[in-house]
Amino acid sequence: MKIFYTLFFIVGFTTSLSAQIKCNGTFRTEKETYRNGQTRFEYSYCNDTCVRVDNYRKDGVLIGTKKYSYTPDTVSIMNVYREDGSKVIYERQINGRDDGEYYIYYPDGSVQLEAMSKNGIRLSERIYNEKGVLTIETLCDEQGMNCISKAFDEKGNVIKEKKIKASKVVYKPVK
Repeated sequence: MKIFYTLFFIVGFTTSLSAQIKCNGTFRTEKETYRNGQTRFEYSYCNDTCVRVDNYRKDGVLIGTKKYSYTPDTVSIMNVYREDGSKVIYERQINGRDDGEYYIYYPDGSVQLEAMSKNGIRLSERIYNEKGVLTIETLCDEQGMNCISKAFDEKGNVIKEKKIKASKVVYKPVK
């Protein structure tokens, strides 16, 4: 079973949805898509707090909506498991924003991806191969805009280094 996510951030100032949610501040949406480009999840945020998640089928049909309300400093921990009981994802949020550790695991339980976020901003990300060897490391400033990404060979030597000035974050499918 392959688990993959394509996540991209879109700043959406959708007036009707913003009014429907009764957001009296900054309203935005984020979308997670299937490989076919159809929306899988659409997250709605009011003042950087997740207030609604819409879930869609691969053909684009809405199958469910979950609304959230948060009191200040609400901590949410999410664990996702495979059918065999092995953990796929661990995620920590505060007030609906990524804040803390985020992990994706291989079926054997080893770490495939580990990331750290603060106030909804991804600060670091490390990707490991099936043997547990670090293959890519990305470190960003506190705004998540200026990042340095390094690729490593099997022996841990840097084989490629790239500076990234982010305008939006795009997560590619995890193989």
